[in-house]
Amino acid sequence: RVLFTYDNEERKTSYVFFYSEANPDEVFAMRYKDNGELEEIEDPDEYAEVEEVFNAYEDDPKIQEIKAK
Repeated sequence: RVLFTYDNEERKTSYVFFYSEANPDEVFAMRYKDNGELEEIEDPDEYAEVEEVFNAYEDDPKIQEIKAK
């Protein structure tokens, strides 16, 4: 299931955050292209940026409120 998507204007790259219903606590992030193709994020700096976006998402009070329901 797709959790959310993110576009990085500087990198001109789109990312998708997703999880399996069997293990919703394990979230994955990958690059995605307009044709739907997914690519792994191999660059440590790029992955750190994506992780920072996910952490901000997780820290958002509105998201926490939704998760508590």
